Amino acid sequence: MDNLSILIDAMVRLRNSDLRVRDVKGELFID
Repeated sequence: MDNLSILIDAMVRLRNSDLRVRDVKGELFID
């Protein structure tokens, strides 16, 4: 993999994990 592919993959993973964290926080606040 070249550097650009690694960078894009890392950004996608961060965005996905950030969305997951937000969903969990939202559930906690709702409860």
